[in-house]
Amino acid sequence: MGLGADNRLLPTGPIAICSRSEVIESVKKALQDLGINASIADISSLFDLVNEKFAPHSIAYSLPIPPAIGFIHLCVDCNIKVSIATSDSYNNTRNVLHHMGLDTFFGRAVVCRDSGFGDKIKGGPALALCSIQGCSPEHTVSIGDSLMDMYMASSAGLLGHVLVASGQQSYNHLGTYSSYVCSSLSDLSIL
Repeated sequence: MGLGADNRLLPTGPIAICSRSEVIESVKKALQDLGINASIADISSLFDLVNEKFAPHSIAYSLPIPPAIGFIHLCVDCNIKVSIATSDSYNNTRNVLHHMGLDTFFGRAVVCRDSGFGDKIKGGPALALCSIQGCSPEHTVSIGDSLMDMYMASSAGLLGHVLVASGQQSYNHLGTYSSYVCSSLSDLSIL
């Protein structure tokens, strides 16, 4: 469901490209194509179980992206509020932030798939983070590495978005959907 022969996530996903509900729908369809009928609830429960079992080992697979770490420090040094909206679980996200020494930068401004604000694509996580941070959406910019992040910004009515080709999707692919694309967070500057 998204892992290539080279042991890297595929640019087409659906893992890390689509929302959890879309991934579950993809699994349901793949199983149906094999003649297996599984409910959304059963697949979701299985995902939760796998996530719970894998959680103690996830830190080993969560590698920092140096330009991202540098950009977070730059934002904090310039008194720019930083937040995280992710399709990962809250516990996994907090564990990774703690492991990387970044947890204090985000405070309460971490919204995850299990935070109750819906899929990123519908904008709820971005609006929740604006509320937590005391920021208005029209003065907020989202930075992300997938089209889902761009759609979230649009659905939430944010000022704008920047897509960073440091994830699964290439600069050229992201550039076909947005004019606001960079290769790395080190390409961004704060004026």
